[in-house]
Amino acid sequence: MGVIPKCVLMLNLTPLIPNADGLPGVEQMLSRELVVDLFEPPQREEFCERVVAMRQLGMTEKQVAAELGITHTAAQRAAALQRKMNELGITDPYLPLTEPPEDYRKMRRHHHPRYRFEPAASDAGAVS
Repeated sequence: MGVIPKCVLMLNLTPLIPNADGLPGVEQMLSRELVVDLFEPPQREEFCERVVAMRQLGMTEKQVAAELGITHTAAQRAAALQRKMNELGITDPYLPLTEPPEDYRKMRRHHHPRYRFEPAASDAGAVS
């Protein structure tokens, strides 16, 4: 599929409450790490969970496709995606990019001798 944009951010609501700094456990209760997809998911990902759930109820892939308003091929691809995710032991079909992919044609800069790829540090409290 290629490289897609995702945003991982830390939402901390503690500064909105006066005198909350001294209270124990407040920051953990008022902080959440959020992941925001900055793209439209492909059809196979969008229907993946529903296809698997309906298949477990005993419906055929053709029945599931008709019920969801998608093609039979799309239902097959959604089921295949879920099988692959189960095989890899992951819940999100997207993996973080830690180095430039060798086979991605649009990212060739990393082949230049002076280029260094450095993934952004995961510092939840930092604001740039």
